[in-house]
Amino acid sequence: MEKASDYEIEKTADGIVLKKFVGFDEPKIVIPNLIDDTPVYMIDKSAFENCVNIPSIVISEGVKHVGNGAFRDCKALINVTLPGTVRTIGDYAFYRCEALKNVALPGTVRTIGDKAFCECRVLTNITTGARAGGLDGSETLSGAQSIGDSAFAGCESLTSVTIPTGMEIIGDYAFSGCEVLVSVTIPGSVRTIGDYAFYRCKALTGIVIPGGVQSIGGYAFYMCKELADITIPGTVQTIGGSAFSRCKSLTNLTIPSSVRTIGDAAFSRCDGLLSVTIPDSVRTIGDYAFSGCDALTIYCNPGSRALQYARNNGIKCAKAR
Repeated sequence: MEKASDYEIEKTADGIVLKKFVGFDEPKIVIPNLIDDTPVYMIDKSAFENCVNIPSIVISEGVKHVGNGAFRDCKALINVTLPGTVRTIGDYAFYRCEALKNVALPGTVRTIGDKAFCECRVLTNITTGARAGGLDGSETLSGAQSIGDSAFAGCESLTSVTIPTGMEIIGDYAFSGCEVLVSVTIPGSVRTIGDYAFYRCKALTGIVIPGGVQSIGGYAFYMCKELADITIPGTVQTIGGSAFSRCKSLTNLTIPSSVRTIGDAAFSRCDGLLSVTIPDSVRTIGDYAFSGCDALTIYCNPGSRALQYARNNGIKCAKAR
């Protein structure tokens, strides 16, 4: 284990903050949970930034916070062990860790910051542990539990993701450009799927949007070309502009009665779309919402906004089944 002299530290009321790693790069670094018999609770911003010759890092149990840019540009980092006590992973925490292959997120994680794992280009899997974790639950954090904007954007080798239970927001561009991402598990705690969240995830084949999600952002699933199966729950109120545009494998869809607004071009250029059932609850259907869906039949009720939209746009319509 590394010596206390390997770190610049600050003693606070909460414990020790590791301000800077000043030791030599080694094949494996074990970050301690105690220094001078005092608990280590935080790895500070940029503490290991540009330590380019460390392939393995183990963060000991007890550490709760990984600061902004803490391991930024650790280009040799292959493995990182996050303890069951970590609550927050800061902005840019593992940004451009180009050799990082797998990440196991403990169930205690409450916040993953903006661009936290952005451009980790060989990262293939993200898994999550049990929610119980290693904390007693007494600590609280302000604000929503979230995956930050562009948190995993540009992870071009990422194939599967299990989002931690308790997350409420999937931020804008969170998984944008993860072009080989096939499988995503979204927990029931999620309330918002942000703009461009899964933009151009071209290999994504099916997704269950859980009950509890209230809004699907603009371009959220744009150009998910293999997406053939979508479940939209009865809690969603808004489907954003171009949210499912160019999902060419999508064939059938039922809009739930909770939805009030379908945004501009929301399902445009879905070439394989054959049928959409739209309930009377939908009061706004944006311009070009179903443009380019040449084989489409809209199923709806007499006097509905959907019927008016279909007639105004030359789309075949029939009475809802």
